[in-house]
Amino acid sequence: MERGLVYSTFLGGGGGVIAIDAAGDAYFAGYAGAGLPTTPGVFNPTGPGIYVMELNPSGTGAVYQTYVGAGYPRAIAVGGDGSVYVAGYADSVDFPATPSAADPTYNGGCDAFGRCSDAFVAKLGPGGTTLEYATFLGGAQGWDTAAGIAVDASGTAYVAGETISADFPTTPGASDRTCGSDGMCNHNGTSYYSDAFVAAVSPAGDRLAYSTFLGGGGYDGATSIAVQPSGSAFVAGVTSSTDFPLSAGRLSGGSDAFVAKLNPAGSSLMYAMVFGGSTSVQGYPDFDEAFGVAVDASGSAVVTGGTNAVDFPATPGSFDTAYELGWCGTGPDPCADAFVVRVDPAGSGITYGSYLGGDNEDWGAAIAVDPAGDVYVAGRTGSSDFPVTPGAFDVVNQGTTRFDRLEGFVAKFSPGSSNAYYEITVTTNISGLDVVVDGTRSGPVTFLCGVGSAHTIGAPSPQLVAGTPYEFVSWSDGGAQTHGIICDARVTYTARFQRQFLPDFLVSVSPSDGSALQGGSFLFTVTVTGTNGYSGPDIAISMVAPPQGIAGSCTPGLVHPNGTCGFNVNIAATIPPGPYALTFSGTNGSSGRTDLARLTVISSGDFRLTVAPASIEIVPGGTAGVSVTVTDAGGSPGPVALSISGLPLGIGASFQPAIVQPTAFAALTFVAAGNAAPGTYSVQIVGVGGGLQRSVTFELRVLSSQGPSPGVALWPAALAIVVIAVAATGVALLWWSRRRRSGPREPPPEPGPPA
Repeated sequence: MERGLVYSTFLGGGGGVIAIDAAGDAYFAGYAGAGLPTTPGVFNPTGPGIYVMELNPSGTGAVYQTYVGAGYPRAIAVGGDGSVYVAGYADSVDFPATPSAADPTYNGGCDAFGRCSDAFVAKLGPGGTTLEYATFLGGAQGWDTAAGIAVDASGTAYVAGETISADFPTTPGASDRTCGSDGMCNHNGTSYYSDAFVAAVSPAGDRLAYSTFLGGGGYDGATSIAVQPSGSAFVAGVTSSTDFPLSAGRLSGGSDAFVAKLNPAGSSLMYAMVFGGSTSVQGYPDFDEAFGVAVDASGSAVVTGGTNAVDFPATPGSFDTAYELGWCGTGPDPCADAFVVRVDPAGSGITYGSYLGGDNEDWGAAIAVDPAGDVYVAGRTGSSDFPVTPGAFDVVNQGTTRFDRLEGFVAKFSPGSSNAYYEITVTTNISGLDVVVDGTRSGPVTFLCGVGSAHTIGAPSPQLVAGTPYEFVSWSDGGAQTHGIICDARVTYTARFQRQFLPDFLVSVSPSDGSALQGGSFLFTVTVTGTNGYSGPDIAISMVAPPQGIAGSCTPGLVHPNGTCGFNVNIAATIPPGPYALTFSGTNGSSGRTDLARLTVISSGDFRLTVAPASIEIVPGGTAGVSVTVTDAGGSPGPVALSISGLPLGIGASFQPAIVQPTAFAALTFVAAGNAAPGTYSVQIVGVGGGLQRSVTFELRVLSSQGPSPGVALWPAALAIVVIAVAATGVALLWWSRRRRSGPREPPPEPGPPA
């Protein structure tokens, strides 16, 4: 698997689920207000409502963009012919149910929290030009929502979710035709306990192949579904029911995760098991919740979710067998760790179980498995020490510990091996000091290493913390200041430092990370800092064993203590692009000090600009927009900065983003003041990058204030997405709803029109 970001793009709208087809096209569904762009000939060009988009494999353009109608999507799947299946909930009669659908009528009903909705399933034909079917799925008693969808080769759609409607439609012969343990969803006088449901919708959407409840007398909700080629459905979720229909396991805490397998007819459970722990820390209630399920080639279900239980069933030899305590929320409460579980094909037990997390909130949200049995998990984390692998695309958590501002993660497991990776921590005994791991200097770091792999750790010395110098004393493993380690266990290596009092000097380089074109140059600043009264002799600055094609010198050549010099690094035109580690040395004749920096050499490639449309109209007080495309014209050009010239008085403009990496596009939005002068103007867009400048001209027509009313700005608030898709047709999630109680749930936040 290659390391790096293949593409990343804004889409627009709010909320989002995603699926991938065999060709690599990505299909996105979310809720969007009116005004998002649509493509010609699609089913519905106007919003607001459900919004569906197909992106090409490179992420550079939309195959189609269409609205569907009123509703909120929570799951998406794609068929082998390119048809798109969307499931979620709708809270009005405006949902575009088709006349011959299994249920074309909104059933209504609200729960104790004021949530009023039916679940829905909709199918768009290839290209998004037709709505093949759209059906409600619910009862009149209250809130019904679909949270997971899968599709088989015949086009049958399998849907899972939760309901509090005793009259939710079930089919004759279904596994369970009653809601809750009393047939009325266990109403407690004020509210209901929901049951999970599983339904199969026929390829034409005109009937339910089967529909069944799944649950007991407590809260039960399904969050994800997967289907085998045989038609057997695997469902995962959360339950607090002591009478959940089990074939394995038992409810061991306030709420537990569950996974169940139904036969192809939906008439019986082939197995149903719950799993989780029974104890959290310091007497807090424990919870175990499943959010994603997939099935491997052997028929084993793999499940991910979150737990705060210290006795979650992690298996010996798995990646992480211990819960890592963190405190979250205003309580605070014990945070969740993500988990990964594999269940044997018979559903009789767990063959692999592992925690995945750090010192804060961690949740697994979606899961997929490839033909080799390797498991891919996506989710969210607020942990600063979340385990990452060396050389991964992003090894630093940029998020916060707020639950709504966690950072996304993607992880790969190999449950078939006893342990593919170990977690290594390299730290210091003094806060604020750095370490070096495999040549990269940073603060204390935790990373994953493959079993048997070799790594190098070091402790730069001396170092300053708040002006106080510290020098290296020893490593916790007894190794030299810089020494090799072998990844063969979960280990913490601690570099011990002590305060330094002898006169000395430090050498530091800024910036620590620079970039320049082939054939160009870059200026670093080298600072010499005297410590403990060091006053001389002056320090000679040089580079130690620079890479071939890189050379330079410092001016002045000798630097006084607490002085600086400018180190000009020259790059040969023939040096290959890429990052280069540079070591800068300072010596006074008897002792020397070093510091590290990185220089990234950028290819001096070319690019071109295009703009669409070639001309636009705007009225005073209005807005308008165009799309500017920056195309790689050969040579892998570096980032291109965009600007604009020739704007008339009263017209403002902005790019989003203002710097792009070819090939990519930016949205250019114009805003006309009320006093903008009417006329036709030639406006020039300029791109500068890699020492090159390119431009493109287009026509801006400012109409009189009596002209046509301004159009809708085409660049709404955007949404970033983490994709996980592995198999020939993969799915990714999803929706967030934390549940930590065994009684009726507080309502999750529901998506609505973006602000």
